[in-house]
Amino acid sequence: MTIESQTLRLGAPMLAYPAHSRAHLMRPSAQTPARQIGLLILGLGLATGGVWTRAAAADTHTCGQRVVSVGDSIAALRSRCGEPDRIVQLVNIYGAGIGQRWEYDRRNTTVLFTVSSGRVTAIDDVG
Repeated sequence: MTIESQTLRLGAPMLAYPAHSRAHLMRPSAQTPARQIGLLILGLGLATGGVWTRAAAADTHTCGQRVVSVGDSIAALRSRCGEPDRIVQLVNIYGAGIGQRWEYDRRNTTVLFTVSSGRVTAIDDVG
């Protein structure tokens, strides 16, 4: 019977245990059918380019013939897309205002413009 010992990073020796006493702690190398199916679904999702995702972030959005970009002012957003359907105040964990989310309902989607310090900081298209 062989006895293995391991050491901690600090160099202090651990108690020595026979190798066969740790066999039950090792993971089985075979994958279960449920895990294989999960990996297959994950692989298909990655291969399709994330078609199942509902939100898409962008740097620009077209309102009719006019383009709104990240960095544009609130005045430019309002003149190009009109008045929003909703304005949601954004606050941090302490309740201090950190910006607004302007929501525009369009046909089959909702477009979210995050505004901070008078400028568009993010554009999200939610399906």
